[in-house]
Amino acid sequence: MGLKGLPHYLNDMINLGSLMRQLIFLFLLLPIACAENPSEQMLLGTWNYNLEATLAEMQNRGADQNTMNYMQSIMIGLQEAHIQFEPRGVVKFTMPDLEEKGTWKLQDKDQLLVLTLDSSEQVSKIDYLSLDTLILYSNDPSQQSNLRILTRD
Repeated sequence: MGLKGLPHYLNDMINLGSLMRQLIFLFLLLPIACAENPSEQMLLGTWNYNLEATLAEMQNRGADQNTMNYMQSIMIGLQEAHIQFEPRGVVKFTMPDLEEKGTWKLQDKDQLLVLTLDSSEQVSKIDYLSLDTLILYSNDPSQQSNLRILTRD
């Protein structure tokens, strides 16, 4: 007799069922354990520069009018640009008459985004990242204005 008066063969089936549940649970956890970093997963996809959100955020952070005008002149040219982050660190930057491929990676505990396009490296600080918003600052202090807001396509 097995557990609580059950015949031995039923007890063995219960233990086998428990083992199967544990194996299934481990099998289900395997993809999660092997998944890429959550920040990397959130970056994957196509992003667009958002002029209105960038200017509003610059105003909220106290930027002067000259800085806002300068940033607006840069961002107007980027309104039709798209940045597509792909798995394995591949990035595509596209505009109506241009497509560049390069690489991307996260550094410094996911606080820095490093883009390499045409042998030129751009390092940006990630100020905010969600499923639909990415706020970046240039890591180059010489730039007059360095805030950029991108939103999902």
